[in-house]
Amino acid sequence: MAAYFDEQAEVGEMLDSRYDDIVSGKVKMIPGDEAEAYFLAKAAAKRSQHCLRFWYAGNYLIAYAPDQRPLWVVAVMRGHRSPMARRAMGDSLMLAAP
Repeated sequence: MAAYFDEQAEVGEMLDSRYDDIVSGKVKMIPGDEAEAYFLAKAAAKRSQHCLRFWYAGNYLIAYAPDQRPLWVVAVMRGHRSPMARRAMGDSLMLAAP
């Protein structure tokens, strides 16, 4: 319980510090709709960086590039493999221009 009160005091100090920064002019406030648009654009850019998607078909894991027309199948791997582990390997499955 003591840890809760310590954390609460720490959060209060942080909020006071942030408020002081706003009042003193160190921090520029922006409207909520601008902040929302910024974070939505940032999330969209991050999503577009992933060039591969994965699909399980029976005992196979298929890596494909969804943005390419016609669809590019990059790899077909037998056995149950983690798509996140394959993404971590990254460079071995990154697309090269034809």
